[in-house]
Amino acid sequence: MTDTMNLYIAGVDVKDYAESITWAGDLQQATRTLTVKLERGCRPEVGDKVSFFYAGEKLFSGWVMFADYGKDGNSIECMDKGVYLANNYTFKEYKGTPQAIAKQVCSEFGVKIGTLATKTAITKVTSTGSKSAFKVIEEAYEGEKGKRQYSFRIDDDALYIERAGAT
Repeated sequence: MTDTMNLYIAGVDVKDYAESITWAGDLQQATRTLTVKLERGCRPEVGDKVSFFYAGEKLFSGWVMFADYGKDGNSIECMDKGVYLANNYTFKEYKGTPQAIAKQVCSEFGVKIGTLATKTAITKVTSTGSKSAFKVIEEAYEGEKGKRQYSFRIDDDALYIERAGAT
């Protein structure tokens, strides 16, 4: 791998052991993923903290969720804390500004709050177990249908919401 990137697993830079790194996620997803193929000598464990930097900028922070150890090398799949919002469903009615709803949902699922885009309109989102925590937050900001206006990301274990195209 190049000198412009760093891959930390459990606090140790293992970029020299990485054969390939794939960072994925988009505006439609609650979770960003990092998939890494490693030489056999590097054997991370499920639950290890992972950070990926490129040109000094942190692109990913999460945990090893799956590990596969093979004779030709090891591979891991890592996810950020958005996985808690994507895979946990809620049975509740939420009412308030979108940022108030986001704060309430994140509190319920152990996700910290970063910076949230401000909207003053009061909205109501009802889930009868059919919506993930992420979908509740997304609907509070975007409405039930419509063009994507906001981007959602997890950075350093906190949720950030900003107007799409802001950065």
